[in-house]
Amino acid sequence: MSLLDWQRHFAGRLLAEDDGDVGRMAIYRRNVLGSLVAVVGEAFPVTRHALGAVRFAGLARRFAETRPPEAAALWRYGDGFAEFLERHARAEDPAWAADLARLELASARAAVAADPPAVDPMALAALDQAQVGGLTLAPHPSLAVVASPWDLALAWRAWREERPSPAPEAAAPGSAILVARLDGEVFHRPLLPWQSRLYAAWMAGAALEAAVVAAGTGTGEVEGELTFLLRHGLCVGFAVPPVPILGEPS
Repeated sequence: MSLLDWQRHFAGRLLAEDDGDVGRMAIYRRNVLGSLVAVVGEAFPVTRHALGAVRFAGLARRFAETRPPEAAALWRYGDGFAEFLERHARAEDPAWAADLARLELASARAAVAADPPAVDPMALAALDQAQVGGLTLAPHPSLAVVASPWDLALAWRAWREERPSPAPEAAAPGSAILVARLDGEVFHRPLLPWQSRLYAAWMAGAALEAAVVAAGTGTGEVEGELTFLLRHGLCVGFAVPPVPILGEPS
């Protein structure tokens, strides 16, 4: 058996279901899985509190068994946990658990995202009117949109502070939460359905004119959201199509 084959065999035994092994392998398995469960718990403390420590530990252990770390840096371990919760939810598990994990992961990523210089609003004000419709924005790296049919934002603070909180109520269809970092602090802003569609289009690289169509709202509301981004330094770049020269074919 080659060294690579032996390593694969060992990893498979280590993360396999408990097959009755005793002795050193069983001890090592318990220690490794216990450490990974602790890492997942540190990555999702709000979700752990909301679900309860016992239920969360069982889910985190199963997640570690089926999706072990792929990199040496464990601080990023937890990608895919929300999708895992969706696939392995039981009837008694809250329907919002996976969305809460997504919100928590987006919040953690926002806290450590890069902080490039913000766009000067005067640079946009100087654009030719013919360029505005084709304007595309580069959102701040901390910006994320977490779609959920549940109003998680209201209960977030209670869970984060490990206080009891009533179950989240249903939100309007198509609602979402905008996650971003402002002055070093991560904040959540509930979005109406049209705002959710607008930000999704913007973050996918849609031009301003196309984003207005995707949002299904008026230009005044879109201009208000653009003002919000610029005021809070959440736009870090933009691109515009060149102004056509008269006489040139379009």
